[in-house]
This record gives sequence, structure tokens and C-alpha cells, in this order.
Amino acid sequence: SIMSSSLQSMWEGVWSEVLNGTKMPTSIQDGYEQLEIGLGSEEYREPYCEDSLLKMPANALINFGYVVVGLIGLVQYASAKRQLRAVSPYALIFSILSIEYGYIQFARITQQTRFWGMVDQWITLPYFVLVVPWTRSIRACLHKVEKGKECSSIGFSPLSVLPIVALSTASYALHFYHKYGFDVALAVHITFVAGSALSLYKALLKKMREMAAELHSKSDQAEWQQLSQLQFTLTRAFVMALLCCTAFVVLKLLDFSIPPLLLPLPLPSYLAGCEHAEGKVWITGHFLSKIGDFLQIYYTRQFGVAAADIVMLAAKQRGSEKRAKTE
Repeated sequence: SIMSSSLQSMWEGVWSEVLNGTKMPTSIQDGYEQLEIGLGSEEYREPYCEDSLLKMPANALINFGYVVVGLIGLVQYASAKRQLRAVSPYALIFSILSIEYGYIQFARITQQTRFWGMVDQWITLPYFVLVVPWTRSIRACLHKVEKGKECSSIGFSPLSVLPIVALSTASYALHFYHKYGFDVALAVHITFVAGSALSLYKALLKKMREMAAELHSKSDQAEWQQLSQLQFTLTRAFVMALLCCTAFVVLKLLDFSIPPLLLPLPLPSYLAGCEHAEGKVWITGHFLSKIGDFLQIYYTRQFGVAAADIVMLAAKQRGSEKRAKTE
């Protein structure tokens, strides 16, 4: 498209100026051209049709799942705001980035250029690592509540976010030095994010046990049911996010090993191209990995929202205790 071509030309121009105007190592300058980014039939199991609009119909269209997940998140965020619930800006950012990520993934498949391949890989890292400051902000609020201090919302501090995002973005430089550099950076990100989420999950489970015992002693059935529902949502989101992340990685790696499922779906030749692919949609490992990917975004956001709601319920409970003591 004209928009994609303009973005690509602008980026390549800026990148060229940066490389020529700074004293970067020669390996990085050479790396931009030699960067190993899979394109076409070498990267994907689905038949690659260069002359068609979608190139690979199934792998292209599945990326609208990211847009759907993002739109669901925006609707839920707006609904929570109308209900005057304390919702974190992270939930909004996650939803917006999901829509943007869907466009980038779609552009990578339909454009099949090194530019979109690099953007796809590069943006994955800081998007992924946003979970860390989100969980930390929830932990900070929980810590305040446990200390008897007030915490009415999950804050968003650019000073705490920017260093993590900057370091994450810079880690892509590993890919310029080694063909598996991106894979190493992504593995570190996954481990770091999973550990951060697990730490928060364990802290919340401990807090919920304390809250449940107190609510049970007061026979507060309404808040006890609310807490039980939040615990179920939190646990389901945590488990599903981990499962979807695992499925995303494994299915992507097994793209050429898993026999494709061919489904009849007539598409115009200018969309599908390739005579051997016309009338068939190839369900491959990469296609299924994309489902795992946008579902992990959905459940990660759900985990963050449920975690924040639990902390807000704990703050409400602590406030009730203080009022009872003063009366």
C-alpha cells in the first residue's frame, strides 16, 4: 500500500542517516542488510503467492484477531470507567498496542519486506515487557494497602516504565550480532515476564486467603462471593496466558512439522493467487501460533485487570476496618 511504502522509505532513510552519521560498529551497519529475517516460502508453511494481495491468506487474515482483542479491551476499559472503577492506564495501553500489533503483523505477511519483518520483531520486545512495570505497580499498591496506607488506583509512572522499555528495545541489538540474537532476547523477555507475573500471583493468593478468612468471620457473603469470582478470574487468566504463550512458541517452531489442514474457502484470485492454493485455506502451525499469541494478550490484560480489582477490594476492606475502629 502507499502508506506502507511511505513508512518503509522514511524508516530506511532515517536508518541510513543514523548509520552514516554515527560511529557504530561496522558489524551493525552490515547487519541491517544481512539481518536474518525470514520471508516468503522459507519462513512459512502456507503456500506463498507473491503476485496476490494477501500473499498467504490464512496467515494474513488471522492477524485481525489482534484487532478484535484490542477492541474488546477498549470497550471493557470504557465500561469500567463509566462504572467509576479504578482501571489502570496499562489496560488501555495494552489494548491500543494490540490493534497496532495486528496491523504490523498483517503488513509483514502482505508486504514481505525486511522492514516490516524487523519492525515486527523489534516491537514485540517492549510490548511484551510492559507486563513487568504493570505487575510492579500492582505490587506497589498492594504493599501500601498492607502497610495501612491509602491506594485508590494503579498508577502509571513514565519514570518507572521508560528504563525497562528502553532496555528492552535496545536488546534487539543482539540480533545484529548473531542470527539467534532475537531468539535469545525473546527467551529472556518471556522468562522475565513470566517470573514477574508469577511473583504477583503468589502475593495475591496469600492476600486473598487473608481476606477470605476475615470476610468469613464477618459473614460478609457479598464481598466473599466477589473475592471468589476475582480469584477464579485471576487464576484462569494466569494459567491461560502461560498456556497460550507456550502454544505460540511451540506451534511457531513446528510450522513445517505439523501437517496443514486444508479448509475450503473460495477467495478471488487477486487475494489468494497461486493455483494450488485457490479455494483452500491452509491452517498451519504459524496460523495456530497467532491464535495463541493474541489470546495471550487477551488473558494477560485480563490478569492485570483482575489483579488490580483484588488490590482495590483489599483497600476497600482495609478502609472499612479503619472506619470501624474509629466508631
